[in-house]
Amino acid sequence: RRETRVNLEKIFDGLERFATADDPTAVTRALERSAAELGFGSFIYALRVPESLSDARVLQVKGYPESWLGRYWERDYHAIDPVIAHCTRSVLPVAWERLTPGMSAAGHRMMLEAGEFGLAHGASTGVHGPSGELGILSFARDRGRSSLVEQRHTLRATQLLAPHVHEAVRRVFGLSA
Repeated sequence: RRETRVNLEKIFDGLERFATADDPTAVTRALERSAAELGFGSFIYALRVPESLSDARVLQVKGYPESWLGRYWERDYHAIDPVIAHCTRSVLPVAWERLTPGMSAAGHRMMLEAGEFGLAHGASTGVHGPSGELGILSFARDRGRSSLVEQRHTLRATQLLAPHVHEAVRRVFGLSA
């Protein structure tokens, strides 16, 4: 098995793509490229923006299969998603394999189902924004587990990218003041 090594210099260079993105398509292309550089075929950045005490809207920059996203929202998986649970309470990135301990049975079934859509292994990190928003950056792929070295590099890169993606999404969707 060939191990993917993350080139952090490429990641650093790629941050400029987010700083100069001027519309959602440019952010999507920048995320697509970052995902590929990290060895992932799929990505998503979801941003929950509070609009009132009890209501919020969700903005997405998507690189996940539409069939999975349709099922995810149709079945209200956001209520049991272990990635959301982790990112709500932590700013540290997480490899999905590490979510298993403590995961609910429903969350475990959801993650297995995501695997059927090519989203079997991944890494995610949350961003808690200045207006109470929660952003979650996730990269995913269908093939095998990462080595510990690869996982460490991926988690670092994901954590580095997330605030840049967050600010780009806030800017292109008109949330920045």
